[in-house]
Amino acid sequence: MQCPATFNMQILRAACLSLLLFVVPAFAANPATQSLVASMDAVVLINSTAGRSNDFTRYIQPYLETFGVPYTVLDIATNAVGTDIAQYSLIIIGQRELDTNHTRLSAASQGNLVTAVSNGCGMVNFDTTLTQAGTNLYSYVQSIYGFTYGPTASVATLSFPATEPGATMHYVTALHPVNDSITLKISSTIPTLVLSSNSTSIVLANGNPFLVARKFGAGRALQWASADWVAVATLGPVAGLDDALWRGFVWSARKPFALRRVPHFVCFRIDDVAGPFTWAQTSVQVGFKPFMALFLGDVTAANIPALRTLVTNGTATASPHSFYGSASFIYFNHQTETAYTDSVVSNNMYFARQFHITNGIPMCKTIATHYSEIGVNAFPWLLTWGTEYVPIEIIPGAIEYPASGPGAPWLVAGPYRLFETPLPGQVHLPQYYADWLSVPTHPEMSNRFFNCYPEVRDIATCGEFCPDSNVAPTIARGVAILKRSLDSAILPSLFTHERYILPITAANWLAELQGITNSLAPYKPVYVHLDDGNQYVRALKTSRFLSASYDAGSGQIGSIMSGKSDLALQVQVYTGADQAITNITGTFPSFTNAALSNVVLTFPVAPSITAQPVGRTNHEGASVSLTVAAIGTSPNYSWLKGANPVSGAASATYTISSLKPADAGVYSAVVSNQFGSVTSGPATIAVFAPLTIESFFLTNDVATVSWFAVPGNSYALQYGDSLQQSNWNSENATLAVDWMASGTNSLNNATQRFYRVLLNQ
Repeated sequence: MQCPATFNMQILRAACLSLLLFVVPAFAANPATQSLVASMDAVVLINSTAGRSNDFTRYIQPYLETFGVPYTVLDIATNAVGTDIAQYSLIIIGQRELDTNHTRLSAASQGNLVTAVSNGCGMVNFDTTLTQAGTNLYSYVQSIYGFTYGPTASVATLSFPATEPGATMHYVTALHPVNDSITLKISSTIPTLVLSSNSTSIVLANGNPFLVARKFGAGRALQWASADWVAVATLGPVAGLDDALWRGFVWSARKPFALRRVPHFVCFRIDDVAGPFTWAQTSVQVGFKPFMALFLGDVTAANIPALRTLVTNGTATASPHSFYGSASFIYFNHQTETAYTDSVVSNNMYFARQFHITNGIPMCKTIATHYSEIGVNAFPWLLTWGTEYVPIEIIPGAIEYPASGPGAPWLVAGPYRLFETPLPGQVHLPQYYADWLSVPTHPEMSNRFFNCYPEVRDIATCGEFCPDSNVAPTIARGVAILKRSLDSAILPSLFTHERYILPITAANWLAELQGITNSLAPYKPVYVHLDDGNQYVRALKTSRFLSASYDAGSGQIGSIMSGKSDLALQVQVYTGADQAITNITGTFPSFTNAALSNVVLTFPVAPSITAQPVGRTNHEGASVSLTVAAIGTSPNYSWLKGANPVSGAASATYTISSLKPADAGVYSAVVSNQFGSVTSGPATIAVFAPLTIESFFLTNDVATVSWFAVPGNSYALQYGDSLQQSNWNSENATLAVDWMASGTNSLNNATQRFYRVLLNQ
């Protein structure tokens, strides 16, 4: 500042000092909360030009649909495996002989697979053709799994060893008892895998590795020695190994990972029902909600009130099954093995409906036909009844139990009987239908009736639950049937006929049902009506879980589903690793005729700190802010000075507006919510002398202003020709040695000039 010759320099300095005490702080913006968004989807690698390209659709895809895995198919015949493969939670090699000719998977593509798994992606490999003429086919397999190979082996028995510390089971096989075994129907040929370190054979086949688990870098990988067991001729679905599939996906995938499978519902279906209904009342007492397929003509007047009470109270459901057992069917003429005429069907359907109306017994939406036999001309009448679900295992119009010769073949339908050569419908093999029912010669019935038909038929020789007076074996059968269904992620249904129940004493029947429910308690089952279970499975069919992503900062999962659902669907989200894997359930609201729905599910996240507070040294009188950045569900903040709470400090940023020497000290932030608490690292606040001008020099029309400064802080030297001006001009300020800063300004012959120094914060 240039001063007139008559201007007193001391007054000038005093004026400048008074201005310097007016410090205008500039507050730094808080760091944004870190957003860690990751895909929760799987990608399936196939090669449409390879000889085994149908392996995926035949063996793997039905399971992905049943388990509700959000997945994308990557055909390496048309798309290279790029670095973006690492975005997925799980990589599935979906077929044998993926690229035996080395024309689709380049060295770079295989390197991308290795890098993705090493960095945390999971891998499940169903390709068992890993060598050719003694030469390893894939570098990525050797890098991730590190196999060497022996001769092929013919195997017929699978066993489940305890492989974890304390002789416990691996997560993938933990639903099996230690040393459980499964016998294949026919022998299967598998490659002999010689394992590297850090690899574990969690399922053995005649002592050979059948399912291998390995940790690789931050990722986890599974290798199947064969997928042939999925075929009914070898073992088949719902036969005891399905749980290793879905739990293998969960174990391998980067967490969190989501499935959209059937919840732990339990249904109870009883056919050929006429009463008395004390057994049903006991079933309700224990928690079951029985579906009763009625022999209408055999229900006596004395038993009607009990039946009506069960149904009208909402504790049981019922619908017509037959008139008088094998003597008089409703939907099909079993005696002549031909369909009824339209007029006879009309009469039958009318009288069956009148039974329910006359006796005040609501008819449910599920119709179980006797012997699974129904004429196609009955379906228009079912529409008038409001029927929506027809569990059946043979084609409508066919005969399952003919007087001579084999019965009708099983129905070709999804998810698991689309590619098999049909066997007789009455065969005692596990089955699970969850698909729309096609009615021959009636295309207008397309997508009108849903066929959900789970039966685990290989537990007992009778092909069903068939309880009797032997309490312990009856409990064991019931538990085995329902546990197999729960473990296989299908709709569990305990199925039997009333004739097995009636001879059992009331005390034994109660003990049997309680024994079953007690054994199932770890699953936390929800006992539901068959209508409700069917509706849920249908909603899984009419919609698809397309994609999911997880934001670690907010704990939010963005889920995208297509199609439609007439009820809320659950999404099971798995977190943790190895034996500590747990799951939480979120709810996706119903959506109707939607091309795409996007719903955010919020899951609890314990707090974690993503950016530590940084200490500051500032002038006395200045403003100081400490900021911590954290992620977690609805975090709460508090601050400590030393070990003592700071009063009023309850946000991510703690600000001292006018620093005093007493404020000096070591501070830390505490971030907490109902799921946990974490304390930041220390941040020291030091207090420097107040901001004052130490010297002022005027040389050749250039003013040099100097002041004590804190290293690391930013200052602005501003000037103006009037104290009353609204805008001040800025000059550069340079931090020099010895905690001294200075700035210069050319007066350009100004008659007077005022200066001030600001601390930028």
